Amino acid sequence: KRSAQSAADAAALAGALEVARGSDSATVLAKATNDAQLNGYSAATGATITINNPPNFGPNTTQTSAVEAIVQQPVPGFLSSILHKQQVTVAARAVARGYVADNCVYVMNPSANAALSVPGNTTVDMDCGAQVNSVSPTAIKQTGSSCMTATQIATSGGASGTCLNPQPDENMPQTEDPFSYLSPPAAASGPCDYTTLVTISTPSTLNPGNYCGGLTITKDVDFNPGEYVIGGQGLQIQGNSVITGDEVSFYFPPTVTGTPTTPPRSLYIAGTTEVHLSAPTTGDYQSVLFYNDPGVPSNIEMWMQGGSDMDLTGVIYAPNNHLRFAGGTSGVGGWTVLATDTLEFTGNSNVSGTLPPVDLPLALIRPTLVE
Repeated sequence: KRSAQSAADAAALAGALEVARGSDSATVLAKATNDAQLNGYSAATGATITINNPPNFGPNTTQTSAVEAIVQQPVPGFLSSILHKQQVTVAARAVARGYVADNCVYVMNPSANAALSVPGNTTVDMDCGAQVNSVSPTAIKQTGSSCMTATQIATSGGASGTCLNPQPDENMPQTEDPFSYLSPPAAASGPCDYTTLVTISTPSTLNPGNYCGGLTITKDVDFNPGEYVIGGQGLQIQGNSVITGDEVSFYFPPTVTGTPTTPPRSLYIAGTTEVHLSAPTTGDYQSVLFYNDPGVPSNIEMWMQGGSDMDLTGVIYAPNNHLRFAGGTSGVGGWTVLATDTLEFTGNSNVSGTLPPVDLPLALIRPTLVE
């Protein structure tokens, strides 16, 4: 019975995850059935697996996000065989629902003052939530005439400021790093495609590869789809350039030195540029646009100052680094998730968390057993 219940739980959770991602009914059935099979229950063993969306029984029959899994397995009787029959049927049932995380900002430093900073006259509008893990009394700090508006703001410490909307929930539990599962792309351990700094000063189309010396762009560039490993001086986008690229992902290895500036930067997008980039929708780096390896030294920052001309769809992940961000997501269906050690909004920003479930990293979907 316990074994069958584990299989039913796994099947319901898998189905609910797929429903939350927007998958069709055939995919929901296939994924749920597969997880029951992984737990030892299949037609080959004589089991019957029934998947219902929404459930046929119980309090969630009207919930289209809920998935019901029923696992039944004939088993040999022991004491019961003495009394009436040789087999009994063991059945287990579970119901799960999937929830898309509301947060699009994760600030993960556990103790820093002003881990999330909104200074000066900055205006930040978010149609999603923010989670700050720092236990500092001033984990969130808003100063001057700046203002930050989100659907929810939570911190494990405290907050200071007069224009944080809604008022942050303080002393909340810390959340786990939602992208800790990421690992370096295979290209990062391969040979360099470019051993020295590549400077693009004429309109160009670039291909995926290992740019070991870094990449500096001052003219229009279109990135072909794929994974870009950027070492050396990192990725610097400057000048009155227009940058485009769909299905692209940029990885910065621990060996990146950043710009020869103070502080050094692995990624710099100047305010004079127009940038339209979107992350892959499939594969190991689905939805991951910029990824600073956790081994990148903590003194190396990311600066993204493109303002309203910066349209980024995907996850910006820098678990050990500071991000200075001023920008927006203006494209139709565009969305951005910021997950960094510390974060400073340095200019007006519009962070959209309208996350398309099919493209979401699985880390941002939480299937939960409800029955």
